[in-house]
Amino acid sequence: DKPTNKMAIAVEIISDVVCPWCWIGKKRLDLAIERLKDEFTFTVTWKPFLLQLIHNVPDRGIPLKDYLWQKYGKDYAEDTFSANSTVNRSAAEVGIVFSNARLMLPTKKAHMLLGHASKHGKQHVLLEAIFRAYHCSARNINDDSDRRERGSGPLWSSRSPTQL
Repeated sequence: DKPTNKMAIAVEIISDVVCPWCWIGKKRLDLAIERLKDEFTFTVTWKPFLLQLIHNVPDRGIPLKDYLWQKYGKDYAEDTFSANSTVNRSAAEVGIVFSNARLMLPTKKAHMLLGHASKHGKQHVLLEAIFRAYHCSARNINDDSDRRERGSGPLWSSRSPTQL
């Protein structure tokens, strides 16, 4: 790498992969970094926040709509799943369309994989793949057999994080 006169900016984000707002925020951050890349260099580090530990989500997961209904009530759950909800409108602005088949899942395995990927400079790329697999394809990111069976796409391949 050649020396640069750009100011370095370190960004540390505490996030969970099942949080839709975290992915929307990542997409917005990516856009900001792209706009400012000629002026600054960015180092982005993702730290785990395990939502399901707070809310006692079982390993097999539970339908997201049921989880939201239990936690916040019927109106909130139904509004969240409507195409016109704030979260869905915000997601659409950055090119995301959420699957309504998602489960609320434990995310410890995903965070462990992200920790490994960070050691190889691949955390940001892998995080995008995990967000997409969970939020758009409703893949069970906690189930090892689901990852083996689906075998397509960067997250579910046999490649290590260093090969992404």
